Amino acid sequence: MLRNRAPHRFARGSGPAGLNAVDQQLLSRKRKEWRAEWEAERAREEAEEYAGMDEQLDDFLEGIRERRLANMSPRARAAWDEAARIEAEDQEQGYSPWNDPEHPHYVKPKAERTLEDLTRPPEGFVPAPAEEVVVEDSGPRVRTLKDDGWD
Repeated sequence: MLRNRAPHRFARGSGPAGLNAVDQQLLSRKRKEWRAEWEAERAREEAEEYAGMDEQLDDFLEGIRERRLANMSPRARAAWDEAARIEAEDQEQGYSPWNDPEHPHYVKPKAERTLEDLTRPPEGFVPAPAEEVVVEDSGPRVRTLKDDGWD
């Protein structure tokens, strides 16, 4: 007890056996500060590490696109360019597949949905054929407590 109360007199150089409440609070506060500093430093390191990654990824994907276009036949390239032109035209006009009832991804607004819409299977859904279950009838069975055949 004396070692903890007056460590400078009774601890014989080994220091106090444990921290008092004030020291524990100070240590807890310091740990939180150190943790916050470490997390901020780690965030800075990650930001530096990933700086420029967007441009690198864009360049990489553009290279893939260019190689794909270079390997197309002139007819396929013309079709690709026409599809890109039509897509750009649709975007200018504000087209969205989610608002087009003829598009396969179209979903009716909640206010217009019926119970039939919610319970109808998707188009092209084919249920699996039902399997026949054959039960062998071996006559009446009497079960007892010692019976190991409980199902």
